[in-house]
Amino acid sequence: MTISSALRILVMSIAALASASCANGVGATPSRSVAPIDLAALPQESLTVQSMIPATAVEFPVTSPDLANGKSFPISEMAGPSNHCSGAGADQVPRIRWGSPPVRTKSLAVTMFDPDAASGSGLWHWIVWNIPPTATSVGDRLPPAAVVGINDMNIHGYVGPCPPPGDAAHHYRISVLALDTSELAMPDDARPVQVGLMMHAHIVGFGQLTATAQR
Repeated sequence: MTISSALRILVMSIAALASASCANGVGATPSRSVAPIDLAALPQESLTVQSMIPATAVEFPVTSPDLANGKSFPISEMAGPSNHCSGAGADQVPRIRWGSPPVRTKSLAVTMFDPDAASGSGLWHWIVWNIPPTATSVGDRLPPAAVVGINDMNIHGYVGPCPPPGDAAHHYRISVLALDTSELAMPDDARPVQVGLMMHAHIVGFGQLTATAQR
């Protein structure tokens, strides 16, 4: 149990005892009243978005000539005004490269996810699956068999970062996922969370790169 949870239980227990005492006439004084408890003012537990990657998945390297791990997105890969954003970016798809995935890999997927979005459940910016296992990179061009899914902005394809002005830096996690199935039988208009749940049981390897963005 977290400290904040324990504090909530303690405060509510004290309030219940005080109410019971007053009801039974124990220790009650007509000239005093119990102030209401503002639960919203108590410490709040932070939200953690659970990773879709199983603990047994094997990690392999992921790099990009356009992005550096832990560094800021260049303006060209940020969202532009055409994609529901007031940004000045160009929504240029970053080039993603990876090393050798596990031998059990039968297909690959690439995603970009912002766990810092104010939605309470993160925000999917990009999701592609059914990439052949022989592929070693993606970018503007994708293998013919690859499926480009719809993101959380209801757009098929890539939408660059567009965090609210004044927010702390958001962390955009780009993942390359090695799957033990040759095909995910999902339509290209399936929500990213649906595709993610379907992929979860098939992930045998992964590589990640995280870049930041702030406005």
